[in-house]
Amino acid sequence: MVCTTNDLSAWKDFPKGLRVLLLEEDSSSAADIKSKLEAMDYIVYTFYNENEALSAISNEPGSFHVAIVEVSTSNSNRSFKFLETSKDLPTIMTSSIDCLNTMMKCIALGAVEFLRKPLSEDKLRNIWQHVVHKAFNAGGGDQSKSLKPVKDSVVSMLELKVGPEENENENMEKTENVSEAQESNEQQSPASDKYPAPSTPATETRRETAG
Repeated sequence: MVCTTNDLSAWKDFPKGLRVLLLEEDSSSAADIKSKLEAMDYIVYTFYNENEALSAISNEPGSFHVAIVEVSTSNSNRSFKFLETSKDLPTIMTSSIDCLNTMMKCIALGAVEFLRKPLSEDKLRNIWQHVVHKAFNAGGGDQSKSLKPVKDSVVSMLELKVGPEENENENMEKTENVSEAQESNEQQSPASDKYPAPSTPATETRRETAG
């Protein structure tokens, strides 16, 4: 399912409820990844066979927002088949093998990211970004509705405080400007003493009278 920018705008508490297709042959690894994703309020559908996963996508194309697919030396061709067949679904490839050729082929076939196992919680938490990127690309120039609710929801989820940081940056900028002004004045003062202003006729007259 390709979300549009309008879909995201209407999505309350995004990215909670993100529907993830997990294709993983190893049951213990699948259980671990699913547990981590569900702790982040993602909805996970686990498949152990690529044909079953592709059938689910074909029968219900709007059921998933993003896919996480494991690739190994024993199933690489099947994983490549999944990528070629489900190009509209943002797909993240994972693997425990360190093979540059495999990585490059996955990217060439349309994978949005290639992650090495074990998968960290931070990596899994941020998979929603690929859904947003896909929405921007699919939307083209038609982004009439504001995405501010999406941003606010994500900021709230990550417990970021944008306002105070902006104020702090503004105050730091003001402080730097004041410091620069003071430094400029200090640099000008010695020059003024060294090169006093020229005497005017009135000044010369007062000096002669005093003498």
